[in-house]
Amino acid sequence: MTNNNLKTTERTPLDKGKKSIIDLFEQKQFELKNCPFISTITIPYKAEEVNLPTQNRFLFQSWNRTFLITKAKKSLKIKLLANFVVMDVKECTLKHNDKTNQEPVRFYIVSLLNDKGRIEKNVEISNNSKSDVKQFQSMLNSRYTGFSVCMAEAEFKTFVEEFISPKISSTATIYTNAGVTPQGNMLYENALVTPKEILWADEDGFIKIGTREYLKLATANHYLPKLAKSVKTGTQIANELMTNILDCWSENIVLPLLTLGHMVMAIYFEEFTKRYGAPTLILYGETGTGKSTLVTVGLSIFGLSKEALTSGGSTAKSNEYFCSKYNGLNVCIDDVKGETLTSSNFTSLAKSAYNAIARTKMQGYGKEVAYTMICSPLAYSTNESLPELKEVVNRMNIIEIFGKVFKADKFKYHETNGNTNKVKELSLILPEFLKFSKEDVIRLYEENFDFLKENVKDTQNRVISNISYAYTGAILLLEIANIQVSSLQDKVVEFAQKQVQKYEEIKNVVDRVLVEISTLFELGILENGNHFKIATEKIGNREEKRIRFKKNVIITAINKYYNNDKKKRIDENAFWSYCQNHKRFRGTHSTRLGEENKSSYAMDFDITGMEEFAEFGTVIQPMSYDDLVDGIERNMP
Repeated sequence: MTNNNLKTTERTPLDKGKKSIIDLFEQKQFELKNCPFISTITIPYKAEEVNLPTQNRFLFQSWNRTFLITKAKKSLKIKLLANFVVMDVKECTLKHNDKTNQEPVRFYIVSLLNDKGRIEKNVEISNNSKSDVKQFQSMLNSRYTGFSVCMAEAEFKTFVEEFISPKISSTATIYTNAGVTPQGNMLYENALVTPKEILWADEDGFIKIGTREYLKLATANHYLPKLAKSVKTGTQIANELMTNILDCWSENIVLPLLTLGHMVMAIYFEEFTKRYGAPTLILYGETGTGKSTLVTVGLSIFGLSKEALTSGGSTAKSNEYFCSKYNGLNVCIDDVKGETLTSSNFTSLAKSAYNAIARTKMQGYGKEVAYTMICSPLAYSTNESLPELKEVVNRMNIIEIFGKVFKADKFKYHETNGNTNKVKELSLILPEFLKFSKEDVIRLYEENFDFLKENVKDTQNRVISNISYAYTGAILLLEIANIQVSSLQDKVVEFAQKQVQKYEEIKNVVDRVLVEISTLFELGILENGNHFKIATEKIGNREEKRIRFKKNVIITAINKYYNNDKKKRIDENAFWSYCQNHKRFRGTHSTRLGEENKSSYAMDFDITGMEEFAEFGTVIQPMSYDDLVDGIERNMP
């Protein structure tokens, strides 16, 4: 029978000889143990013989049941309210560590014992359920069998006050996002990693961080990271991995090193988005070159299985959603489609992810704005078309892998070869990164950036900044593995030089329009003198070859020709925006090029030196009458 701390009417030593409520219950044991919710049990009593609480109505627990007792004139009316009792209570605080600044939510997690002896652990009594008995019953019905309540609101509040709140034995903080915590630790589904130790979770997922304090990761529909257990240290595992990668990539070692180096830097995502920017990773190359293998290894270092790879058919907005559900992990998309990479949504995502800029959305009239906060970087693998916008590419690390550069038969971390445990062990590498201070990591990045800046010409410094980001991660990984790679600096410089060159060769929308004019002219779609005009203009002591056209005429023709190729179509607004600061733009003019007496409103561009227009003849402006007379007079004998 449950012990109840009831306030009774006991006042004198004589009261100690009176019967208690327990004695009365023993008299009706059979009826009370089998009493249904719809029945009321009556127990006669004499007030002078029984020591009862002062209240006219009170709760009492016996045989793992909760009863409501109402005093009548000469009897007690007893009604069953719940067929269970509460055994243990944790007071929990749900914290949204996703940068949305939502208010913490407090609730209870309890263990219940019903009248049949059945125990249910981790029963959540949410904030609303603490005062709403219907919601509490609904929650019980949806998750558990054999646990019921039948209470009015006042009775339920009393139940919480008397039988739940006093039984709080510990407190727990529950975080919504896996990954880096506000304290700089790493939170997994089954462990918390600090710079000094690993704290493992119990069977219910609670991690003990103090005498009566716990930490836990909230359950989620997406994959959560798990830390593996092994007799090996993180350093040993890192050494084995890097040794195998060196063996499998040999002369092309800079490719996997920068790939994994980029991915491990996700743990410092917040620091870099605040200071310099954290680029998106794209692995680009042929099928079978090891792109997906490298991404899987990167995921495994963060305790995520291959199943955490998102399908290549997913949209940019769904990728953004997952970026808001992890802190300092990698959101990886395998075999992403070219349509996604060239979409306007991806352009927006790549820009916002670089500095973790939030996206806002109205939820409806009269409701608050919803924020989607980017808390983790993106990593893609693809063999389709890459973005060709400089403002997107300069926020990425694009690592191209072509040819037979990867010796797949020597690689020891394929999950399909019975190496599941070996792959899971890679998660023990990441805790080693917590031993580096954030200040030291930032300092190393700055040193790498200064080194590349001295050896690689990059007009904007954005490309070498991105490579420095990945190079920093690679150096840290090699330091943990206690491995040195000969001539690594030279190889990184060579890689950076190629990346900068490719970036500089990217044509913006204005360059593309000028090139397409030449292409469509050769195809007979555009005509010189009809759709556009080319002539030489004298500017002081020099000459410029100019092309003049109406933008709507040319852009319409280009888009009509490329109607089935969205990537090559031209956005008129983007074209006009880029024109404003383009080095070849010479403004708009109200006269036709070379024909001053014919009005027009067209855009003028300098095409001097462009190979595409080298074969076009130069139209010389006609000489004025006065110049003609002067010339004739000078040549007369």
